Amino acid sequence: MSLQSALASRLAADGAALCRTAADFVLDRPVGAFVSPERIDFWLDHAFDEGALHAAVEAHVQGFVEREQARAKARGDRVLDWISAEAQAELRAFAARPVIFERATLERWVDQDAVRSILQAIVRETLDRFVDTVRPGGSGGGLVGAVGRRTLGFASRAGRGLLGGLGGQVEELLRGAVQSFVSGSMGLMVDRFVGILMQPETQRQLGRLRLSAYEQAIRTETAAIFDKAAAEPALEDLIEALPGLLAHNLDRPEARALIREEAQRWAAAEGARPIRSFLPAERVEALRDELAALVEPMVVEFVASPAFAAWADPPEADAEAPDVDAAAEPEPDPPDAAR
Repeated sequence: MSLQSALASRLAADGAALCRTAADFVLDRPVGAFVSPERIDFWLDHAFDEGALHAAVEAHVQGFVEREQARAKARGDRVLDWISAEAQAELRAFAARPVIFERATLERWVDQDAVRSILQAIVRETLDRFVDTVRPGGSGGGLVGAVGRRTLGFASRAGRGLLGGLGGQVEELLRGAVQSFVSGSMGLMVDRFVGILMQPETQRQLGRLRLSAYEQAIRTETAAIFDKAAAEPALEDLIEALPGLLAHNLDRPEARALIREEAQRWAAAEGARPIRSFLPAERVEALRDELAALVEPMVVEFVASPAFAAWADPPEADAEAPDVDAAAEPEPDPPDAAR
């Protein structure tokens, strides 16, 4: 009986037992036999090259976003449904902490033209509103004119007109002062702004604001998040750029050194452990049965394949090929041996 026939007969009798035995053999192998730092460069070069990443992104990522958008609408779930109660509690506690700044970081942040421009606009608008409030006929009832009338005792129309003119002059002076103040006092305002952000009460208020944003975010429906992402014109461009970004970083010597070093550390700490030890004990038996059910049909098909037959039962010509060394003519005895 050929090896192929013998194996086929044995597999037909109890192929599942063989597959479970093989599963036990694999589960008892150390993970270092499958995961080693030496294989990292190969996978970085071949599995994560830009062409392969582009193909994977095109085939899966964009489609996933669209499919998940439809599924999220059908589910009607919220972000918090994806986070365990314990994780929610930890995230909430983190979000509620006061926002602590480093003064040097704040000073670097506010020392930018964009930030200074925003602060100037805020201060200028605030002071302009104040001028509009106090001028005669303004939203504050003409504070400057009213105070002037009470102070000087004028009640006639002429007096009101005089003070109204004076109010206009004061308004112009105030607006000029506003412009001068805003232009010449930015250093003082920036320092004061940094001081305000460094105050404990401000940091507590910012923590409350962050907590409010967190609570609003986790109660958002996931469908709304995907709708917003889908409506973002830059999303498609970002997805298109993703493979290049990954390939760029995986090709950097610094990134590769980091991955190798961490893989070596992990292999040193975990590489000797058998795969079985990473699995819940109660799941090992079920996993063996699952592997047997998955692998047995493939093993049976493989043993029945022509390729396996050619390996198991090589042609007679190959099997009975003469041994080259045996067929060689014997060397003549040395001359002394004949004597």
